[in-house]
Amino acid sequence: MILYVNGDSHAAAAEAVSPAAFAEDDGYPELGRQPHPDNLRASWGQQLANRLNARLICDAESAASNYRILRTTREWMKTLVPWESALAVIQWSTWEREEWLHDNVWYQVNASGVDHVPPVLEKRLSLIHI
Repeated sequence: MILYVNGDSHAAAAEAVSPAAFAEDDGYPELGRQPHPDNLRASWGQQLANRLNARLICDAESAASNYRILRTTREWMKTLVPWESALAVIQWSTWEREEWLHDNVWYQVNASGVDHVPPVLEKRLSLIHI
């Protein structure tokens, strides 16, 4: 059985064990913005997967918007094969977060802060900080 978990930092267990929210910030550049492996092992998703004797697939990302959660969940659903049983648990984010696509890269933005965005998006970003 597969337990699929998606959400933001709460589902990713950001800073639960390691102070790094993203794996790439603590010696795992190949994992990019995925949850830090040490934090993921301590996550509620992993604890639930252990109880269910399921394999955890966690698509959660710190600072994720609901747009990202929906997009990545839909992408994952396309990969399911008929004979696999799966349970999806979604932990929704906050309403003000958005996701912007620019040059085939998705950027997570919100009114309280944002990671780096390309200069062409900075003006658009300044409009939500009014």
